[in-house]
Amino acid sequence: MTGVGKASVTGTNAVGLPPSVVARPEIVLEAIIVDVDGNGNSTSETDWQELNFRWKPGGIDRRPRQVAPHQPRFEWRMWFAALGTVRHNAWLVSFVDKILAGCPYVIDLLDEPELKAKTKRIQMVRAQLYEYDFTRVDNEWARNIPGVHILDDDDHTFWWQRRAVGQYLPALDSDNESLREFLRHTGYGPACRSGDERCNDVGTFCQVAYFFRRVFSGKPLLFSVLAICSCVVVDVARSLRVIKRRPKVKRD
Repeated sequence: MTGVGKASVTGTNAVGLPPSVVARPEIVLEAIIVDVDGNGNSTSETDWQELNFRWKPGGIDRRPRQVAPHQPRFEWRMWFAALGTVRHNAWLVSFVDKILAGCPYVIDLLDEPELKAKTKRIQMVRAQLYEYDFTRVDNEWARNIPGVHILDDDDHTFWWQRRAVGQYLPALDSDNESLREFLRHTGYGPACRSGDERCNDVGTFCQVAYFFRRVFSGKPLLFSVLAICSCVVVDVARSLRVIKRRPKVKRD
């Protein structure tokens, strides 16, 4: 969402949106990622690097992928989390907990092929808050907007400009006691669970949806037809149940 004006990550209206949005607030997750050998052992680690998502703004040289009216649910929720604080978005801490556990259904939300292939593993995660805005081509309209980044004629590499606002979530690892206590306090389950047990919180329905998503990846038309047929079957079954439960009228 863009416009002309200055963003505010604190001043919001009744529906939680800034009064004027140009530099939209965004949460950027950063991680220390380690290489994993064939036996599952960590071999080396990297410095802090940003985690990429499919649809949300990240690296300033990444072309925006989202096209309206498509509204990716998870990325949309992360944008709303950026409008508040981590205290009001405990689900994001639970998300961090699950990617630290290597939960495949959560790792799949990231655009990180090596993590999905399990050749790398996340060791620590932190979150930073930024304000993002589109860069502008050099024209009279763009020159009248204060504070925007105007591209050179020979360099159209960057799609975004961004400004660091501050830390959103401190660095956490899976053994962090404050993480365990926060999840206990906010009702996200007991602390002493294995990675597989934490991953099971995703639920059977979500795992089935994840399976079909992988099967029909890159085949949106086929997936849409299947989804419509499934809805029709469910609706017919529900209607038959209602008809069956209707009391029979006795005739004299």
